[in-house]
Amino acid sequence: MPHHPALMKSMVPLALAALAAGCAKQEAEDLGTAAHGVYAPTQQTQGFQTFSCEGGDPVVVTGTDGLVLQAGAKIVGPGVRDIVLENGIVKVTYELMEQYGADPPKNELGAHMLYRRAGATPAPYVRAFSSSYGDWTYFVAPFQQGATEAHVLTSNGDVAEVSFVFEHALDYPGPHDSYGYTPAFWTEPEPCTPANGCGCFLSGCGVLDRDHQGNAIRISPFCDDSSCLKRIHSVTLVKTIRVERCAEGYFAGLHSDPNINPRDGLIGNNNNAQGEREMGTGGWNAVTWSSAGNVFKTPGQPTHGWLGIDDPTYMGIPPAQYPSFPAEQAEGPWWVADLPYFNHEDEIPFVRYIVLEHRLEAGVYSWTSGHLGSSVIHYVNEEVEADGLPGRYQLFIGAMPYVSEDEEPCTFPDLAGTYRCFPNEPKPQVTSAVIDRVPNTWPR
Repeated sequence: MPHHPALMKSMVPLALAALAAGCAKQEAEDLGTAAHGVYAPTQQTQGFQTFSCEGGDPVVVTGTDGLVLQAGAKIVGPGVRDIVLENGIVKVTYELMEQYGADPPKNELGAHMLYRRAGATPAPYVRAFSSSYGDWTYFVAPFQQGATEAHVLTSNGDVAEVSFVFEHALDYPGPHDSYGYTPAFWTEPEPCTPANGCGCFLSGCGVLDRDHQGNAIRISPFCDDSSCLKRIHSVTLVKTIRVERCAEGYFAGLHSDPNINPRDGLIGNNNNAQGEREMGTGGWNAVTWSSAGNVFKTPGQPTHGWLGIDDPTYMGIPPAQYPSFPAEQAEGPWWVADLPYFNHEDEIPFVRYIVLEHRLEAGVYSWTSGHLGSSVIHYVNEEVEADGLPGRYQLFIGAMPYVSEDEEPCTFPDLAGTYRCFPNEPKPQVTSAVIDRVPNTWPR
């Protein structure tokens, strides 16, 4: 997923609801009283099935130079990168990913990083995700710039919530026809044509705007040409992170304005017409499994594997899937877990897991048999809840301490060399521990 510098600003105004009163330095301001919706603070903690901790440190949000940020703080500019949410078990950062040594890093500009203590305090924090990908945040097109501002919605010791705001362009250089649209990144004096190299990452540039029945909206009702279809070329994307006392991970929510997701689910949960909207655990998986009972081991998996939660049947039956594909898990709870290939005391001594509030398309990405796996929720859709508003969070992403004693050398017929394998993973007790960590309820 390549990325370019910021090339255009969003044309979509950000309609922020006012937030809880508060004041903090570091370019913070009082934002008034919160209204119900995506930006409203919440006070309650959710709890988990049976997992708990004794006491637990208060949840704290800090900014530049460790300054404690209170509810209502608004951070703009470079200080957004300094924000940390921490509860003594985990901390979530918005650090710049390494991206294969690129200087400066230019990819994964929407990703956050999860750190977890490898034992009780004062055990050090250990990175749980890949340093290149973080939590794999991707929305329709590569990010061309990072978050421009952040809002501390809630910070009361039991709960901390921060919304990160991106002015996110969906037009991105690529090989597809622009259907007569001149994207903002095209600065050459020659006409914008495929012959001149003027094209977009997405066919037609941007994504089609659709009504609540899934029909493409036309600029003119009398025009059937593709150039007459209304397209969304940029969105204001809000990524909200929530950390609770005692939790070993964070809730995550993606919301865009305009909303490009399948409107009220009528055109399919994993319809790909609106582009990929992804989050994950950053890759390096040796073993990936799901609540549906499907297990994939990498390297050696020649293609993406689908995990039986909401499989992509729109693409037919891909090779090397589980035997009964597609056999989807209709009732929750839904979750995906993975054991990193680098599962050592001194590297990633964790099992990572993602819990889904609603049934979403989940897979383990593997582009060739020589690749390690990457757990990805492919379409992180906004879901309309009973109150008619989009759900605040789609995912809970966490990491629990675990170092497998099951490692042994292994080889694969089509790969040169010897690898590390985990033939008896996932063990039943590991799966049970993941189930213990499913949230009881989801924040509203």
